[in-house]
Amino acid sequence: MMRFAPEGRPFIGAALVLAAVAWAAAVGVGGWLHAVAGACTVLALFVAFFFRDPRREGPDDPGAVLAPADGRVVEIEEVDEPVFLRGRCRRISIFLSVFDVHVQRSPVSGTVEHRSYRPGGYAVAWKPKASEENEQASVGLGCQGGGRVLVRQI
Repeated sequence: MMRFAPEGRPFIGAALVLAAVAWAAAVGVGGWLHAVAGACTVLALFVAFFFRDPRREGPDDPGAVLAPADGRVVEIEEVDEPVFLRGRCRRISIFLSVFDVHVQRSPVSGTVEHRSYRPGGYAVAWKPKASEENEQASVGLGCQGGGRVLVRQI
């Protein structure tokens, strides 16, 4: 059975109610309301698809590092991170399209040692300045072997 992210349930419910009302009206009136009801049904299916939360099984290796999100790796580069990691690190950027699962998970086993939120804009993700200027939340994790990982949602 497909699971859905809890944050998406109100949106899924509202879309399903809208589709049900549209179909009820279409049955009584007919005509062009069938097209409206069909469009509402497609919208409800898209909303449910967007908020799906499929099960993911990782390896039993406590040192494993997994991708925190579905999507496409668009960049891997060495950067300076002065706040949590305090030095050079490897940044792996993953782009999520509207067709990717939007649930994000921890890439490593560890303890949360740092959290921060920075308000910002909402520029489209493929613009070069989006990672610097957009709203973002960061979580710093301390790993069992002493390593540290910073995950940033933009």
